[in-house]
Amino acid sequence: MKQQRKLGAHFFRDRSVPQLASELGISDNTLYGWRHTAKADKSFTRQPQCSEQALEIRRLKRKVIELEEDKLILKKVAALFSRESRRGSL
Repeated sequence: MKQQRKLGAHFFRDRSVPQLASELGISDNTLYGWRHTAKADKSFTRQPQCSEQALEIRRLKRKVIELEEDKLILKKVAALFSRESRRGSL
């Protein structure tokens, strides 16, 4: 029985398919097939799959944060003008 080993991403970088296949003890065609299957399978993408609703929620949350920052700035400006107008009337 062959010993199973855990392989990290570093094992696959900087190696050609034939070199990897040789090191793993499998044929080149098998490795090419696996690579093709992995590329075609959308579950292996780095981008998370989001529904339209999730994207809209994310966009709205960013908008809420932006509007809260605007509100804070306007509050500070209003306080500054209020202080300036009181000084001018004294």
